[in-house]
Amino acid sequence: MVIALQHSFVSHCISSLSIILALIPAMLCLATTSAAEIANPSNRGGITPALLQQVATESTWLHLLHYHRAGLLASYESQVDDDEFFFSPEGVTDPEAELKATIAAFERDAEAGATDAAAQCRFPARFHWLSQRIDALKSLKVDCAEFQAWSAKIGGRGLSLIFPAAFINSPSSMFGHTLIRVDRGEGSNPLLDYAVNYAANANAEEDPLLFSIKGLAGGYPGIVSIVPYYEKVKEYHFLESRNVWEYELKVTQPEVDQFVRHVWEMRHVEMDYYFFTENCSYQLLALLDASSDRFDFTDKFLVRAIPGDTVRILVEAGMIGETEFRASASAELEEVSGQLDRDQIAAVRNYIEGPPQDPKAWLARMREDGLNADDEASRALLDTAYRYARFLAARKKVSEPGLGRKTIQLLSSRSKLGAAAARSKSRPAVRDDEGHETLRLESSAGFAADEPYLEFGVRPAFHDLLDPVSGYPPGASLEMFRLRLRQALSEDAALRIHDLTFIDIDSRSPASALDRPLSWGIAFGLIRESTYEPLAPYIQPSAGITYALDGATPDPASWGLARGWLLTARINGNLRAHRDIASGFALAAGPELGLLRQSDQVSILLEAAQHFRLAGRESDPSSAGLHVAWHFNKSLQLRVSAEYQDDTAARGWGGSTGFYVAF
Repeated sequence: MVIALQHSFVSHCISSLSIILALIPAMLCLATTSAAEIANPSNRGGITPALLQQVATESTWLHLLHYHRAGLLASYESQVDDDEFFFSPEGVTDPEAELKATIAAFERDAEAGATDAAAQCRFPARFHWLSQRIDALKSLKVDCAEFQAWSAKIGGRGLSLIFPAAFINSPSSMFGHTLIRVDRGEGSNPLLDYAVNYAANANAEEDPLLFSIKGLAGGYPGIVSIVPYYEKVKEYHFLESRNVWEYELKVTQPEVDQFVRHVWEMRHVEMDYYFFTENCSYQLLALLDASSDRFDFTDKFLVRAIPGDTVRILVEAGMIGETEFRASASAELEEVSGQLDRDQIAAVRNYIEGPPQDPKAWLARMREDGLNADDEASRALLDTAYRYARFLAARKKVSEPGLGRKTIQLLSSRSKLGAAAARSKSRPAVRDDEGHETLRLESSAGFAADEPYLEFGVRPAFHDLLDPVSGYPPGASLEMFRLRLRQALSEDAALRIHDLTFIDIDSRSPASALDRPLSWGIAFGLIRESTYEPLAPYIQPSAGITYALDGATPDPASWGLARGWLLTARINGNLRAHRDIASGFALAAGPELGLLRQSDQVSILLEAAQHFRLAGRESDPSSAGLHVAWHFNKSLQLRVSAEYQDDTAARGWGGSTGFYVAF
C-alpha cells in the first residue's frame, strides 16, 4: 500500500514537471514578445522601423522634446533637465528611443484604461502630433478631464508676443524680456487673458553683477509659468515702469491649440537658464516651434538670443500682425505733470506727501493761490496727484495707510469733473524692435602717447550711450563681452588684446519733476593702461544723479542740437590691479561730470573726472574726453574721440577715428 502511494506521488510530480517544462517555451515567447513591443512598437499596428526612424528625425518631434545639436559629432541632447519628461532612460540624447518608449506608454495606458494619469494626458501635444503621423495611435485616445478643464480656462483663440522694454535696474531684464499671451479672442479684455512666461528662478533683489555671472554659467533653473496677464502688466507698468509692446502673432487655431497643449507639458519642467543663450526669449521661441511644423525659429540663435533680436526674427518671418503700446507709469506721470508749472507740481508733491487733506479743500486753496484757474487745471492737478500717489505706492513702495485713502478720494473727485481733452503724446514713432541691431564690429585708427595704432573690436551685446537711441532707453547703456584688439604701428609691436569688458552698465535716467532716480554704473573687465602694459583687472562703480537741461524728460525723436542734453554728476570709483597685484593695485574715487546728447543723427558725450588716491600707488588720476558719433543710418556710424589722461601709466593726449557697423 505504501509502495503504491509512493509510486502515485512520484508519477504526479513527473506529470506536473512535464507540464511546466512544456509551458516554459510559450512563457518565454510571450515575455519576449511583450518586451519587444515595449522596446519597439513597430511590431503592432503597422508601425514600421522605417516610419519610426523618419518620425524621430522630423523637426517637430525634436522641438517637442527640446532637442538641439550638441558636441563635435552634432549628436542630439534635450535642453530639459527633468527625468520625468522622458519615458526612455536614453531619451535625453536619443530621439528614436524616446519615440518608441512614448508610443509604448501610450499603448500601455490606453489598454489599462487610465485617464488623467495616462501618458497622453501628461503629454497631449506629443500624442496629438504623433496621432497625425501614425494612424494606429488614433484609436488609443483617452479622456483627459484635468487637461481639458485647464485648456478651457486658458481659452486660446490667438497668441500675442509681449515685449517689455529693457530695464537696466532689473538683473533679469537688462536686455528686455518677452512672454506670450494666450488671447481669448475678440470682445474679451486682454488683461484677463493668461500669459506664458519663462524666467530664471532667482531672487528678484539679486545683485546685477552676481546674476550676470551665475546666469552666464547656467546657475539658475528656468521655469515655465502661466499667470494672469494683468499681474505682469502691474509688474511692468508700476513696479518697474517699463513700456510694453504687444504684437499679434499670425497663427492658426490648430497652432494655438498645440501651443496650449505643449505649455501644459512644460508647466513643471526645469531647464538650465542661460542669460545669453537659453533665456526667456529663446525658450518662448522653442514653445512656438513645438506648436507647428512650419516653425523653426530657435535654429537661428546658436550663440546668443537677445529679446529684441528674437522679435525681429518674427517680424522678418511675417508673423506679426497688429501692434499695441502700453506706456509705463513713469511715462504717464511725466505726461500729465507736463501740463503743470513748477509751482503746481510742488503743490502736488506737498499734498501727496503731506498730512491728510480733502481734495476739494486742496483745489479750493489752490484756486485762492492762483494755481487752479478752471476745471481743466483741476483735472490736470487731480490726474497728476493720483498718478503720483500710485507711483509712490508701487514703484517707491510707500505703504502709509493715508496714501491709499488719498488715492480713493482723488479718484472720486476726479470722476466728477468729466473727461479731459485728449493729450497729444502718442506711442513712440520707433518700436523697441526697430532700433539698431545688437551685434557690432568696430574698426578704428588712432594714437596714444604719441604712438599710432590700429584697433579692431567686436561687441556681442547690446547698446551704448553713443549708439542711435531710438528703440532703446534714453540715458542707458549695457555692453557685455566687448573685445578690442590693438596693433601699435611700431616695428616690434604685435597685435594684442587692449581690453575685454565683461560687463559695463551705465544708467543715466534723468530726474523729473516728481522722480529723481539714481544714476549708477558698474563695469569690470581687463584693460591695458598703455600699449605695452600687461592686461590688468579693474572694477569701476559709480553713483549720482542726472538732469535734463531743458527741464523735462527728453524725447529723443524730437531733439535738436540745442535741446536734449543730459548733465550727469556722480562719484566714480576705480579699483585696478597692476603687474604685482599684492603691491601694484590702485584704489581711487572722485567726482565725474558728463554731458550727453543722444539722437538718431548725432550723439555727443563730453565727460571729465578727477580721482583721488585712497590706497595703492601714489597717483591722483584725472581724465577728460569728447566723443562724437555720426549715424549714417541705424547700422553704420562714424566715431571721433579725443581724450586726455594724467596717470602714472599713461599721460597725455590721445584720439581715434573709426567706423562701427551693427548687424
